[in-house]
Amino acid sequence: MNRTFHSRTRWDQIIYVFVIASVCLYMIWIKQAILAAILAVLLIVLIEKIIHTQYIITSNNKLIIKRGRFSKTQELDFDNITDIEEKTTTKFGAFYVAKYVLITYNKNKYIAITPASPSRFINAVIKIKEHYIDNES
Repeated sequence: MNRTFHSRTRWDQIIYVFVIASVCLYMIWIKQAILAAILAVLLIVLIEKIIHTQYIITSNNKLIIKRGRFSKTQELDFDNITDIEEKTTTKFGAFYVAKYVLITYNKNKYIAITPASPSRFINAVIKIKEHYIDNES
């Protein structure tokens, strides 16, 4: 059975989409059709990546990271994952700018992901990894 976790939409992604959309509308307003078309395509790709990013834990002990239809999927074996932890970026007062999950694999390679519920994602990976290690013994 596969378990799918969707990505959380961060505030900086939303601001980035609004900025690109505003510049695109301004380019339409001043009749710069080529620049507006390029920005519209960029906007479509950005929105698609934001909406369709998902992290799939498969039944054959793999973590599949899909970052939209226009990006290449990435597969990680649970054998290669050495560490997984929840991290935060800069703190402003009582608020963190962003929370993410940092996965260490193949000793010195890292990948940062932003599942909608980081603690559930980490618990699911740890549970499957422990079950996988028990079955190897």
